[in-house]
Amino acid sequence: MSKVQGYLILSGDRAEELSTQVNEKLVEGWSPLKGPFVFGDSICQAMVMGSSS
Repeated sequence: MSKVQGYLILSGDRAEELSTQVNEKLVEGWSPLKGPFVFGDSICQAMVMGSSS
């Protein structure tokens, strides 16, 4: 059973911008935590390093 080693929230003004950021983090070993969400005028995605299971 591994634990979450890091947590971050990415944000962008457009879906394409956020997608680029998420893809970069995926290569670094980060994983999305649930789906994207809107906060104010930004599209956001929570990411974790490691696993919570």
